[in-house]
Amino acid sequence: MKNIFTIAILVIFCLQNVEAQTVYSQTITGIKQHLGATATVMLTIDLAAGHSDIIKPLIVAEGFDLGAVFSPENTRGMNTYEETFRTSLQFSNSTELRNLIYENNKQYDIIYVDWNNGSDYLQRNAYALEEVIKWVNAMKVGTE
Repeated sequence: MKNIFTIAILVIFCLQNVEAQTVYSQTITGIKQHLGATATVMLTIDLAAGHSDIIKPLIVAEGFDLGAVFSPENTRGMNTYEETFRTSLQFSNSTELRNLIYENNKQYDIIYVDWNNGSDYLQRNAYALEEVIKWVNAMKVGTE
């Protein structure tokens, strides 16, 4: 009986110290066209510890990604939130940066913009980014 009581206390202690990590995806398509076509992005939303909604957003737009050209089988391209962005933070020499936007102590809700075609016309991707900003502003709670 003593062992069961000890295990129950240990489980309660562990549950109190684990922050729920909320990560989800959202697809956004630009409304404006460039040369007759629109761009689409996949967002990865990684909420800060203790957040259940977007409260303090930090939008990170993927750079030029040749994945559509060199790796068309990879639907997310060559750069992704998990494999590229988070890894670069993990090995960053900036403790301040890691404290602000990495792991369970991050202060911001990260909105990672992953272009469906990272080598598309800049104008198309810019129009999609405009829609991302509108979506984030519509979804966020509070005034930050």
